[in-house]
Amino acid sequence: MMATFTTWLVTPSAKFTVCVSVLYCEPATAVPPVADAVPGYEAMQWYGLLAPAGVPGAVVDKLNAEALVALRSKEMKDRLAADGAEPLASTPAEFGAFIRRELDKWSKVVAAAKIEKQ
Repeated sequence: MMATFTTWLVTPSAKFTVCVSVLYCEPATAVPPVADAVPGYEAMQWYGLLAPAGVPGAVVDKLNAEALVALRSKEMKDRLAADGAEPLASTPAEFGAFIRRELDKWSKVVAAAKIEKQ
């Protein structure tokens, strides 16, 4: 499961606002995401729950089910919205695939920018 975060960039003179997300941002759906102007742009902050390798599938499924209940609650939606976030529910398999895509994407950025490990 994930919560996607919307970052708003506003100039001091407030001439433009940008939604730094792949999707249109709530509540300002008239504000386009950067990806509309910069093809392929995708950068977002996200949160998720992880467990150590080897945790039984039944335990992972139970944790996921309970986390989804919390994520769908009005209290959690309101809390995330206050931080500019939108809840996005997923299965453990979907979240794992998302993490692998993120690792692949950002490792390419690190290599292209010649960023050295520290």
